[in-house]
Amino acid sequence: MSLPPLPQFKNEYEGQKLRYLVQVLETSFNDFANIQSKFNKTSTVMTYSMTAGNISTGETTLFTAPISISTIKSTNWQIYIQTYGTFASTINTKELKLYLNNVVIYDSTAVAANGGSWNIDAVISWNGIALQNNMVTTNSSNPTFPSTAVYSQTTASFSAPIIVKLTGTGGATNDIIAKQFIVTIQPN
Repeated sequence: MSLPPLPQFKNEYEGQKLRYLVQVLETSFNDFANIQSKFNKTSTVMTYSMTAGNISTGETTLFTAPISISTIKSTNWQIYIQTYGTFASTINTKELKLYLNNVVIYDSTAVAANGGSWNIDAVISWNGIALQNNMVTTNSSNPTFPSTAVYSQTTASFSAPIIVKLTGTGGATNDIIAKQFIVTIQPN
């Protein structure tokens, strides 16, 4: 970006000071633009901000996000997943699972969480063309639901769309309510 021409000055010293300041500002602006372009590689793939509940007693897909292979540009990318919701105040068991393609990367196991809220955060990092390192952390206001960190490795290939999904299983409809599901792709 270039600035308009500078006006005439009373003396050369004032002109030199202003030209120097403009040069510093132009350099700073160009540096900022270069730094900003590096960070603009992040793209949110899916953001669901609606309520999704489990249906009856079977495993129900609460949210799903298909990710095009062209979105993940190389093996140096990560997928970030953030999701949260609530448990119904029932004595029924409730179970949450997070999948990468058809592989479970997190399973809460069935627990009798009577009410409360939960959240799941996950990072999936590519370590080669078909190997991912997965770290999932969970928290809940209900002490019976496990707050934990789970590490695993999976092998999702770049040859097909990648599917990230959250499922819930309860003892009755709406035992588990998912309120938001965000999937973000970002370079390492």
